[in-house]
Amino acid sequence: MQTMDNVTSFPDHSTLLCDDWDLVILVITSLIFLFGFIGNLITASKVIIERKLHKPVPVCISCLAIADLLTLCFQYARVPLSHCHIVTMISVSSRETFFTLTAIMVHSSAMHLILLALVRYGLIVHPFSMKFWLTSGKVVISSLTFWLLSLVLGLLYGLYNRQYYMGNIDEHTDAIVQLAIALYILIVPICFFVCLYVAEMNVMKRSLLPEKSFYIKKISKMISLIMALYIAFLAPYVMADLLRLLYMKEILSMGKENFETMKNVMFNLARVLILLNYSINPFVYFLFIR
Repeated sequence: MQTMDNVTSFPDHSTLLCDDWDLVILVITSLIFLFGFIGNLITASKVIIERKLHKPVPVCISCLAIADLLTLCFQYARVPLSHCHIVTMISVSSRETFFTLTAIMVHSSAMHLILLALVRYGLIVHPFSMKFWLTSGKVVISSLTFWLLSLVLGLLYGLYNRQYYMGNIDEHTDAIVQLAIALYILIVPICFFVCLYVAEMNVMKRSLLPEKSFYIKKISKMISLIMALYIAFLAPYVMADLLRLLYMKEILSMGKENFETMKNVMFNLARVLILLNYSINPFVYFLFIR
């Protein structure tokens, strides 16, 4: 996935975003980064500072805000790093480390979406037992567990990235791997959400559980909106990676110049939207949670 893409300065490799630097993209992404950084920081700080918010759902939202904040920083740093003239000044080992850390952050953000969906499922399907079993401390422990899993997955990507920089992986194979990672990052949280929602509906139909409270309905609407935005903002990266692969496989028939133009437009659009994905959630929280 190009959230963790391989941009190399080796003369024999084709780079993805080495055309003329677009100052407009830099300005737009800088504004998004500023609002997203402030929003996620305020969200996490508010939950940490205010004792009345030390409850499972707010704590889970705070954990997601921290993951989004870190991911946003690394994704924003990739905007100038993707320019060839800047990349050539950075060593291969530094780039490997940077992309590995970015991979860890991206995985953590996706994992915390799953955690939020699990908390929602527990509150709806097991409202009475969750009231006593689910605590803020257990949410934090779950968050740390997901961070550990993200670390493992990020390091695995780092090992793959090293093989790419050593020239052991060709561009065609890399295009397939990047598309697979893009689909994984997009689909896995959505699959968890959909499966839990279907299971929730089945349980509700077979049980005598009370109707959802106003608070639970708010939480459900909030998470549904977050998931919808997640799909909308990450889909362009999947499309960009797919177009890149189709062109390399000569399935997409078009001139090189036209393809380069289309590719740059797609990746620039995706770069803006991916930053929006990690910036918009705090505004969704404040919209639904007062």
